[in-house]
Amino acid sequence: PSKQKAILPTASWLPCLLGILLYLPSNSLCAKPMPSKEDSAAPLKKSVEPFYQLTEQFLDFIQPVDKSIGLLEDGIRVFTNHSVIAEYYSDWQTTTHRHTMSMLGYAILTCLGLLFIIIVPLAGCCVFCCRCCCGKCGGRLHHMERKGARCRRNCYGTSLTVLCTVMLCGVVLAFISNQLFRNAMDPKRPDYVFLQATKSLGLAAAELSAAPDRARNDSGRVRTLTAAVVRPAVAGAARKFRDHLIARSGVRAPLDEAEAANRLLADSGRLADELRRNWPALRDDLDRHLNGSLNDARQLLRGGGVGGCPIGADPNDCQLLRDRLTVMKPGGDFDAAPAQCNSQLSSWLPVGTESGSASRLSRSLSETEASLAGLADAAIGQLDTADGPVKEAIAAVNSTDQLLEPVWKAAEGLAVRVSSVHSDLAAGLVPDGGRTRSLEYLFLQVAPYWHLALVLMASLALTILVLYYLGLAFGCCGEAPYDDARCCNRGAAAYLLMAGSGLAFMLAWLLMLAVMLLFLAGGAVDTELCRFLTGRAGPAGYRALDTVASAYTRRYQPDRMRENGAPFQALLGDCRPVGDVRPGLAGALNLPELVNGTKPDRAFRRLSTRSVQLLNSRRDSLVGGLRLRPNLTELIRQAGAARTVDLSACAGSLTTSGSLTAAASADVIRGDPDGAGIAALHRISAAAVADLAEHQAWSRIVDQLDADLIRTLGRLSDQRRRVQQLSDARTRLIDLVGPDGRGGSRLADRLGVADSSIRRSDALSEAIDAGAGANLTVGLSAGLVDAAAAALSGVADCRKISDALNGAVRAPCQSALRPFNGFWAGLGLFLVCLPTCLVFSLKLVNLYRKSSKYERDFEEPDYMAYQGFCPSDTVPLDGRRKVPRRTGV
Repeated sequence: PSKQKAILPTASWLPCLLGILLYLPSNSLCAKPMPSKEDSAAPLKKSVEPFYQLTEQFLDFIQPVDKSIGLLEDGIRVFTNHSVIAEYYSDWQTTTHRHTMSMLGYAILTCLGLLFIIIVPLAGCCVFCCRCCCGKCGGRLHHMERKGARCRRNCYGTSLTVLCTVMLCGVVLAFISNQLFRNAMDPKRPDYVFLQATKSLGLAAAELSAAPDRARNDSGRVRTLTAAVVRPAVAGAARKFRDHLIARSGVRAPLDEAEAANRLLADSGRLADELRRNWPALRDDLDRHLNGSLNDARQLLRGGGVGGCPIGADPNDCQLLRDRLTVMKPGGDFDAAPAQCNSQLSSWLPVGTESGSASRLSRSLSETEASLAGLADAAIGQLDTADGPVKEAIAAVNSTDQLLEPVWKAAEGLAVRVSSVHSDLAAGLVPDGGRTRSLEYLFLQVAPYWHLALVLMASLALTILVLYYLGLAFGCCGEAPYDDARCCNRGAAAYLLMAGSGLAFMLAWLLMLAVMLLFLAGGAVDTELCRFLTGRAGPAGYRALDTVASAYTRRYQPDRMRENGAPFQALLGDCRPVGDVRPGLAGALNLPELVNGTKPDRAFRRLSTRSVQLLNSRRDSLVGGLRLRPNLTELIRQAGAARTVDLSACAGSLTTSGSLTAAASADVIRGDPDGAGIAALHRISAAAVADLAEHQAWSRIVDQLDADLIRTLGRLSDQRRRVQQLSDARTRLIDLVGPDGRGGSRLADRLGVADSSIRRSDALSEAIDAGAGANLTVGLSAGLVDAAAAALSGVADCRKISDALNGAVRAPCQSALRPFNGFWAGLGLFLVCLPTCLVFSLKLVNLYRKSSKYERDFEEPDYMAYQGFCPSDTVPLDGRRKVPRRTGV
């Protein structure tokens, strides 16, 4: 009774749970799609959205984007170039291998599916042959349980329950996906795929068709945009004329050298003034600081310790320091450096050179640069006068609307093509006038059978799960399979599990075959087409589609090639400019090809011709304000003076390393050539530790002397660096200006030649034709492209077009294809878990068919202990011989 009470709660809740789980798919199976204003399936869609995202990630994993792009480009190359087809047929093995490697994920999964189709029926045949012939597989009734059978039943039962629950989730997802797919294909619902696709294409076509008309109605804005092109184009052409003239005359190189010489002269004057200002500071360090430190050491050595030597110090060090201090004094070879350096610099760089001659030369060079920059302003001034060609061209633009006519024609052509595509799709998708030859009609005829086939597939999987769940319920709640047991026993559970396994062995291969076909169809459409259209492949996917569209147009519609731009990247990419693609309708057209491929308008042709003629007639006035001969007198004088300067003696007297060493200290202190006195001072300070006050005094003197030496050596190093920089500047200045001492200058001669060359008539004419004339046409064309882009983007609602086209893409690729792929993904989850379930179910069948409980045999210790107290019979039976007693174990 207690065991029955423990079993009854389990027997009550497990069937209820099973009924709830089985009710969900059956309810979705029986539900019919009903039209409504609000989408009643929206919560259902949201609930399975994560599963659909996982399915898409799985497809992206087995088929990466780069492989799909390679297949797409390879296919369009073969499709548009017939000569490549023969090459493919001649080397079909290499082609097949390349395509197989591109679809490696699909190939591997297909092979695994075929292996499943072959192995599962064979395994089922083996299992049932053994079951029927020898009676071992599946277990036999009335067999005694072994030790641990209950634990194995619980483990196998729990594992099978978990796997069946996972499989049930997959089947439920398959039922839900089938219902969503049916809703998407129901013509009575507002989210009907064919209706949404045709409606979205119609909205996009209507918006594109209205764009040219809106532009013509807004002719004032178009004229303003076009007229605004003229002056920037003229300014750009004038700058090109100036750059071409400067490059041809060769004036830039000598001017750059003159500016470099000017900078050298200014830097040299600054360095010379710094060199002069730092000599007094160096002398002050020597006389006041360094000399004071040496005097403090002399005073301390006279009054300290025994005989003036600190306690603990070596008397020899004290005597050496006393002898050296009598002759040590600040100074060195650099004492003569100020006089030597100042005498050399006085003839080359007198005081004030930085603010004197250098500033005058800078003003002269700035005036020369300003006169060169004024060439472009002079050209613009000649053209943009009251009766000049610029205002004439602007007036001509404002009086006509024909400048952007090629762009409007291209927009009309694009709108017509989109409208024709919409009409063809509408005629092919939706029946018109009672016609039955349409894709929608064909699908409506096949849809009931298609839906029934999908329901049967999911129902088959559900039937197997029902048998498994019933077997688990009977095995958990039923009693042992005795001959007089009730119907709810473990023997019935074994029969139910065997029935489910047998059904799986017989029909799972058929289910796998159907799932494989659905997987290959839906997965290929998603990865090879819809992934690019929905933007899941990123900008690379849009670029691949644009490449395919360009190749197709080049092969089959060469007259439309100029209009072919980047429609997918521009219109499906949320109207955001990517790279060099303009947003909106302007990005869908190849505007540079359209503008450059048409002849310029008469007003622009006249502007270019008249501009060249006018500049040629007034070329002398263009260069009349040029001043290419800056005043280089002071620069030449400074270079000549630098030629006579010799800074080697000044630099040679400043040969210090700038770091505190024995050799460096000897450079600034006379009387201690080997640095032994300074070293003895350091040893005495380190040894004077007996008296704290004395030790602090010696340490203070050593620290102060080291600081004075480092500061003095640093100043000497800075002075030496300035002298070296002055020497380098002198050498470069002589190289730039010229080394002759007769007052001449190679730099002045080169500037004179450039001045003469830039004023020649042939140079001016060539610069006007090649610089202004050619670049004016280019600038006008580029300006027209920008004007057309601004006009088209202003008259076409890019966001509306993008939303409509994305809606046309979402209808088949998301509303229909995602549930379609979700169906095979749900059943695929069922089939992946099925082989493991078959193993667990057969194990449970063997355990459920055991009739007797586990009992210990007669050889166990308890029985043997009992046998010792209760020996066997001593009285032999009648007519029988006494059996001798066994001894030992």
